[in-house]
Amino acid sequence: MVDVIIDNEWFLNKITEPKWHYVSWTPYSTQALLEYASMSYVYAICLNSVKLSEKEICALFHQIDRSGETGTFYPAANITIMPSRRYKEYSPEQIKQHIDDVRKAQELINSDSIYWDCRFEDEKIARGLFTVLTVDEYWRGKKCFIVCSRHFSL
Repeated sequence: MVDVIIDNEWFLNKITEPKWHYVSWTPYSTQALLEYASMSYVYAICLNSVKLSEKEICALFHQIDRSGETGTFYPAANITIMPSRRYKEYSPEQIKQHIDDVRKAQELINSDSIYWDCRFEDEKIARGLFTVLTVDEYWRGKKCFIVCSRHFSL
C-alpha cells in the first residue's frame, strides 16, 4: 500500500514508536551545513528522536552526503537518511541503490509503516519513488506513506 500525503505532520508523535520507520534525505541547501540543517524537518526529527548533539547530527549528514551512501540511526532510532542531490542529479541507478539501501535498513528495523519524507525533493524524485514502491513486491507488502510539500499528478 502506498499513500501520498500533502505536507502533513501527524506522524511526528508516532515517529518514536517502534512500528514506524522515517526515511528522508539530508537537508539540501547551498548554505553551510550547521546554518541550514536546523531549518529542516529531518534535522528536527533526528534531534528529537536520537540522543546526539546538533554537531553530531550535522556531522552524520555531512558524512552521508560526502560518501554518497545511505545511513541509518538504527538501533538508536528508526530513521534512515539518504544523501541529497547537493552536488549533482541522481541517476536512475543511484536512486535504485538508495532505495535498496533503505530496504536493507527496513529489514533490520522491521517496522509496520515507512514514512518517506519528500517535502524538499522535486516531483521527479517523488514520482520515481512512488513507481518503485508500487511496482516492487517487497514495498507493496508494506504500509508506505510519501509526504510531499504540494500535490502533483502521478
